[in-house]
Amino acid sequence: MPEAIETARLELRRATLADAPELVVAVRESLPDLAPWLVWATPDYDEAGCEANLREAVAGFVMRREFRYHLFSKDRRGS
Repeated sequence: MPEAIETARLELRRATLADAPELVVAVRESLPDLAPWLVWATPDYDEAGCEANLREAVAGFVMRREFRYHLFSKDRRGS
């Protein structure tokens, strides 16, 4: 599996610990939409919990057990 996949509008890349700060902000901003579907999307979602989850995702990718990709809009990069 590739570590990154790019399209004209999107970059899909494997999860990394460096994603934690941006991911926490995105989850907190989206709680009303996420909470009905994801049990972990709660008001106490924090960077420590996010990092623990990301460590599992990184290990899963390296061990070829789980292939989690994060999606980033190329329009949003640098803003």
